[in-house]
Amino acid sequence: MSNTMIPNVNPAHADRFSAIIGQDNAKRKINHLVDCYYVSHYFSPCLYTAPKGCGKTTLAIETSKHLCLFDELGRPMLNSVTNAPRPKPLIKINCAAIKNFDNFVSGIFIRHINDKDVTVLFDEASEIPHGVTMAMLDLFNTTGADVGYRSRYEQSEHILDVDFRRQSFIFCTSEPQKVFHALVNRLERISLGDYTYKQLEQIIRKGLPNIEIDNGVVEEAAKVVRHNPRDAAKLAINLHNYLKGNELLFMDDWNQFKTIWGIKPLGLTDQEIEVLRYLNEHPDGVTLTRLGAKTGLTKSALQRDVEIQLLAHDLMNIEENGRVISGKGIKYLKALDNPSDNQQEVVLA
Repeated sequence: MSNTMIPNVNPAHADRFSAIIGQDNAKRKINHLVDCYYVSHYFSPCLYTAPKGCGKTTLAIETSKHLCLFDELGRPMLNSVTNAPRPKPLIKINCAAIKNFDNFVSGIFIRHINDKDVTVLFDEASEIPHGVTMAMLDLFNTTGADVGYRSRYEQSEHILDVDFRRQSFIFCTSEPQKVFHALVNRLERISLGDYTYKQLEQIIRKGLPNIEIDNGVVEEAAKVVRHNPRDAAKLAINLHNYLKGNELLFMDDWNQFKTIWGIKPLGLTDQEIEVLRYLNEHPDGVTLTRLGAKTGLTKSALQRDVEIQLLAHDLMNIEENGRVISGKGIKYLKALDNPSDNQQEVVLA
């Protein structure tokens, strides 16, 4: 395609996602898809995947701001005040609220999608009911231009028509393995990566505007938000509220804040530390069943919540004889119980 076909009002790459910290690879791919949209008016249906709290929905909403309306001559429609392209209305759907196919057709498709210029965000896509998924397999079984950017699904009295030049679709999920594989194959997958401590620091600083911060405070704060940008943003809000209008944040403030909120090194919860201590008392290994009996948690809760952070920080291992505390986990507990021991600082980094 020729670059001369892209209207002058098409925002530059550097400006599109400047509000989003990190995720350069994902933003680069989305930028390309938006470039193509300004030429063909077709935005490839996408599936954004990332763990909970890692910004997939935020990035999807930011993407929708760059999927503009076009006039009858194919030119971007502009905001009369800012002179920027006017985005299509965004329809955000929590898929857990879709009861069945009939509910989807009458409550969502006909009311919000059919014959409209919109961007549709299907959040929590792993919860899409089976009947709706089967319809989507037909609707999204297209590469765009090969069918004139149109698609149709028919079932008894229901007819669903989609014009991909008018309707754009983005799916988001933290559990892509639960989305029907054939539907995943019909979507452009955008996988969000991990956040570095430096990026988490940027998010925290962004949430504390006009606050003068003591050296080392933001660096320490970034280490307790579990590589999660949502937690980083929430921590900044709580710190801002703690300051009560004070425009200075000292290390003493941070230490007091940690005491008030019960923040532990690496951001571990009391429950996670309880599990770590129990493993430390049984160095030969503990079965998942025994660990569940000790903590009162289900196996699923242990595997999908408590153990995640312990494994991520190499504080425990899963071996043939069960769950076993690691050498780093032992050092963590020693450092936790003896905070003045400077030799343990590397464990808490």
